[in-house]
This record gives sequence, C-alpha cells and structure tokens, in this order.
Amino acid sequence: MGIIDQYDLFIFDWDGTLAEIKLMNRINERLNFLWLKKKERSRRQALYSARSMKRMEIREEKETKEYKSIVDFLMLLANPKLKPDSIETMRLLRERGKRIVLFTNGAYWRVAKEAKNLGIMRYFDFLLSAQDIRYVKPNPLGLNMIIERERARKNRVVYIGDMIDDILAARLAHVDCAAVYSGFDTRKALESEKPKYMFEDMREFYEYLKK
Repeated sequence: MGIIDQYDLFIFDWDGTLAEIKLMNRINERLNFLWLKKKERSRRQALYSARSMKRMEIREEKETKEYKSIVDFLMLLANPKLKPDSIETMRLLRERGKRIVLFTNGAYWRVAKEAKNLGIMRYFDFLLSAQDIRYVKPNPLGLNMIIERERARKNRVVYIGDMIDDILAARLAHVDCAAVYSGFDTRKALESEKPKYMFEDMREFYEYLKK
C-alpha cells in the first residue's frame, strides 16, 4: 500500500515545507539568538505530557511574540515562492479524494495572503495558525483541533513539516510525520528525531505519492 492510500488527512506546514525560505534562512542567521531561544523552549515543552501542555500558560506564546512578528513581517517582504511540485502534490491528493489542511506557526494574515497569491490556497480545506490558538508547535493542540474538526482517525493522518518542532508536535498528537529537510532544520537534525518519512523536498514527496 502506497503512502497516498494509508492516509485520509494530509496536514502541511507552510514556511520551509511548501514555501521557499532561502531569504528567511539569511534573516534567521541575524536573529539567531532569538531563534535558538525559541528552539530550546520548544524542546523543553516537548518534554511535557500532552495533558500538561494543554495547560501551558499563555506567557510562553507571548515570550516569542516579538520574534514571530518580526519573522512574519520580513517573510511578507521576502516574496516567497512555492517549492517545485507543491501544486502538483495538492492536485494529486484532491484527485484521490484526500482532505488537505494547512497548519503553521506563521500569522494567518500573512500565510493566507501568500498562499492565495501563489495559487495554492484553494486546495486546502482550511488554514489554521498556531498563533490564533496561542499554542505554537511543538504543542499538539493545533493538530488535535484539526483532527477533531475533520473527524479523522489518527492512524489515517500524516503531518508534513520541515522542523524538529513539527516532528515533536506530530508525535505528541500521535500521528505520523513526514519531514522535509530542505527547509529550516537540517537533515541530520530531523533524522535525530526519527520521523516516519524523510524527503528532500516536495518534488521527492510528490514522486513518492505517485508510487
């Protein structure tokens, strides 16, 4: 059984997964001290049980508000492009009757605008920003909300992302994860978290889907 037959619900991350982030990587080097702080906290959060994470105080989200605001503003100016075969991937999933959702730590206003301008927004059932629910990844609340809304079985759900936080969020939500290593985190870093699938980019993911 191919991967496309194993799942009913495909949840995608945006920045670094579907959207190119070459400029953002350079920006990220400049903001490295803030980025590392966020990553360290994300790893600490992942040590909580799923139940404890749901009770995390909103101040955790507020601590990174300044960083996320800077990132969203700069990403908007970066004029991002879709990774090759991203739309082809969505078309194939739609042709096979799959449900598709976009879940991101980015601001809704920014990601929705980019996805619409790039012609891919129409393929998603809906978009959820972790900022709107005040629990950013790796907190699994967003994924769990999507799964509940779509009435999907967790063993029939896969989350596709490019960061360690994506893998951890999927693990805490008890769903499979496909990691894309042409985004923010390196292949070595992603492999250390042992996702179920590993792909270089959306082109490789698309080719795998067709098998």
